Amino acid sequence: MDSSKINNFIKTCLAGLAGRQKEILEGRYGLNGGECLTLAELGSGYKLTRERVRQIETTALKVMPDAAVPIGVAVDIAQAGFHGPYASVGGP
Repeated sequence: MDSSKINNFIKTCLAGLAGRQKEILEGRYGLNGGECLTLAELGSGYKLTRERVRQIETTALKVMPDAAVPIGVAVDIAQAGFHGPYASVGGP
């Protein structure tokens, strides 16, 4: 899967999320060319505890549209060099 397909896939997955959920996932996983941030770093920017940021992250991951996840996309993303906070452990 080339990078433009991955970017389109990410946009599709994030499209159904509320603004803050989307922003937290983008910051947490370094999406859209950003840096991966810790829960504490994200919390500081939103004036939230890191536990609240974790809760928002968890909820966002649960509500992302399952239909946007084609078979084999995890392998394609890994081959493209995904380096999010969970990349070394196989996913969230």
